[in-house]
Amino acid sequence: NALGYMLDVLGLKANVKRLTEDDVQSIRKWEALRKEKRYAEADELRRILQEKGLF
Repeated sequence: NALGYMLDVLGLKANVKRLTEDDVQSIRKWEALRKEKRYAEADELRRILQEKGLF
């Protein structure tokens, strides 16, 4: 693909990870918690997502 070629020319490697349905649901839950101002729960879920390498 064009993006991959351009990154290769620049000497860069894309670290792209496909999201599972569970990952997508977790990210949506994290966003909802933030909107609801449930920050402690959102922070904990963000920590879990970071450990998975999603953030």
